[in-house]
Amino acid sequence: DLDLTTLNPLLGDLLVEAGVALRQEVSEAARESGGSGRRLGEELLVRGSVREVDLYRVLAEQHGVPFVRAADVLPRIDAALLRELPRRFLDFHMFLPIAREGGRIHVATPDVSLAVDEISSMFDDAPIAVELLSPTDLQRVWVAVELGLLDQRLGLPAARAADRAEERPSATPVTADGRLRELLSAAIEQGASAVHVEGGRASARVRLRVDGELVEVADCGIAAIEIAGLTAAARELDGRTCEVAGRRIAVSACACEHVATPALTLRVRDVDQEALLLDQIGHSDEFVAGVRGALQARRGLLLIGGPARSGRSTTLRAAHAELLQDVGRKVVWIDDAQGRTGEHDLIAALRAAGQQEADVVCLDAGADEELLRAALASARAGMLVLMTTDGNDAADVLQGLIGRGVDVRTLAADVVGVTVQHLARRICHGCRRPLDASEADIAATFPHGVPEGFFGFDGVGCEHCHGRGVRGLVPLAEFLPMGPAVRRALRRDVAPHDLGPIARQNGLVSLLDSALVRATAGEVRLAEIRRVLTEEQRELTGNYGPLPGICS
Repeated sequence: DLDLTTLNPLLGDLLVEAGVALRQEVSEAARESGGSGRRLGEELLVRGSVREVDLYRVLAEQHGVPFVRAADVLPRIDAALLRELPRRFLDFHMFLPIAREGGRIHVATPDVSLAVDEISSMFDDAPIAVELLSPTDLQRVWVAVELGLLDQRLGLPAARAADRAEERPSATPVTADGRLRELLSAAIEQGASAVHVEGGRASARVRLRVDGELVEVADCGIAAIEIAGLTAAARELDGRTCEVAGRRIAVSACACEHVATPALTLRVRDVDQEALLLDQIGHSDEFVAGVRGALQARRGLLLIGGPARSGRSTTLRAAHAELLQDVGRKVVWIDDAQGRTGEHDLIAALRAAGQQEADVVCLDAGADEELLRAALASARAGMLVLMTTDGNDAADVLQGLIGRGVDVRTLAADVVGVTVQHLARRICHGCRRPLDASEADIAATFPHGVPEGFFGFDGVGCEHCHGRGVRGLVPLAEFLPMGPAVRRALRRDVAPHDLGPIARQNGLVSLLDSALVRATAGEVRLAEIRRVLTEEQRELTGNYGPLPGICS
């Protein structure tokens, strides 16, 4: 008979049960992994559907081995044992010998299929005890070992750090490159989009932007005078792709040195996520269908709007990835390199794209008046131009263009669509509960009455979200297709902010529609809708009837 107790539970089921991934995201990643050649866990990481630390904690549970962090490993490292094997061998097999305990050699590794027999033979056939840690933590341990950073900043008790300092009388001094790599490793581990380092009287203040919020790194151990060295090291990486903790990341650095308080900002982007398509970055089916329809246009301007840090560049990259699948069109990418490319350089790049017979141009830059006119000229010349711009909703984007001197009739003729998005904090699925909101709380969110069929959820806080009740971000997006009715309204001088009823009748799914669908699906808090959307944006639905996707 088959002994079912010997079978490991499926990783996807464990991730869902632990509340660290959604069933739908696991299913989509499983389908995608068949074509990408990546394993399920790798696919989930690339898609941003699960945090690395959560994935490896669940993997350890699946394989019945202990899960450890860098702070657990560092105090136990036996320096003599570590020197018994060459570094090349350790890197090839991706493991780190920690200590001899109970007659066994304890090793830490992110590889659940570690070649235990081969490693045992290197230690006179001693039994091997495997402990699982994430690739980021393995990298952090190696950085600590190489740079002599076994101190409280990485979780090592002070007395133990002093003992190890005596064992390493000639420890390598901490370098700016080492500090920088540590900061980037911490950003990857926490899923941060940026690292902010700010000077102080004695020590620097380090904060990570996680899920749109700044989270302080306690006891970072960086002196204020080190910021200049960090800035120099960051400029060496600026605009380049590097590998940190097993992940390929693009780093952009911005420094303010000639001020009273020097500061350094590092923006981090996961390069492996740049090939994701529109339906893989969290957008709704209705939004994806609308944008894909606009991408079929042979000419025109598609505006991708939103405030700062709204994920609009991510949406542009996903649209770019979709366009690259069409072998019959030549697609050119142009960006402002975080502000280092001048407006005239961008205009010259647009003209060069036309000379190269580009069919589509993706332009990730602010819509200045001159640049906007150049983009419209390229659209009239026969190219499809996708361009990021500022705006809180579709009407705001159109009104902003009119304010920059663009004629309304030009908008009606050349714009093929407008998207706008905001990022909302996603409810942690490890502690999600049905919403228990007061009438006052609901009334504050919906000034003109609660939409028919609405219900919501909240997060109460757990270990997965560090007690915050939210983890990760989800886009709230609207797409305004520039159909015939909308074009006729603009030609009749109907103000963009009065387009609502016409737009809804012709396919608009508003920001509030998107937010309420997310809320009833258990992804966004009621309070988050108030935080992200203005009162005016929350009033729109009451004028146009029941919400699509919520009411039957």
